[in-house]
Amino acid sequence: MANTIVYGAQGFSITFDGATAWDGIDKFPAGIIVESFEFKPTATDDLIAIRELDASGRLYLSEKSATGYDNKIKYFNTEKSRKRFFPYVVGNQVSAGAILIVELK
Repeated sequence: MANTIVYGAQGFSITFDGATAWDGIDKFPAGIIVESFEFKPTATDDLIAIRELDASGRLYLSEKSATGYDNKIKYFNTEKSRKRFFPYVVGNQVSAGAILIVELK
């Protein structure tokens, strides 16, 4: 199985398989200007860790759901900020079926 990625005009979403890493640099080598990351779990105790650049990078977001309906959103680049992000998700640091919605600025 593999992660499922759907691209749109203002962002994209990833449905994770729980084993395959996702490297944002593959599609966006210059990085992305993120408005928000939204984590949509499918069950209690679903996890996600979004790191910078690679598997050992610092955390942008690390969440664990209380229920299957416990969406978490983190906003970035408020006001006029245009900071670029280089997200990376280690395959075993995200639960299978969990969705990450990335809104771009």
